[in-house]
Amino acid sequence: MPQEFLKVPSREHGITGWHAHELPGTWRDHQLVPRRWLEVATRRFVRADGATPNDYGYTFWIMDEVDGVPRDAFSTHGDRLNDSYVVPSLDPPERAKVRNELLQKIVAALRK
Repeated sequence: MPQEFLKVPSREHGITGWHAHELPGTWRDHQLVPRRWLEVATRRFVRADGATPNDYGYTFWIMDEVDGVPRDAFSTHGDRLNDSYVVPSLDPPERAKVRNELLQKIVAALRK
């Protein structure tokens, strides 16, 4: 059975993550996506019986059980490693530090 999926460039993944956190569902002062949907989409899916079978919300991967990562972190994953990571609890200076540390680790791994 062929697999169908949407190929989304990295820029759009970044925009999706940014909109989910910084501008929750709004565009030019219009609420396009209900805030409540974004709250649910960026949290682990819970079945009617209370089970949480995997780390997926609605559209977003939930990173609430990753060691050393804040429990509110979530991400999108796309074709060719076009990923977006969002950590709402980090304020901008902390985000820059985390981004820089991650970039340093990526560069070091690529040099091996």
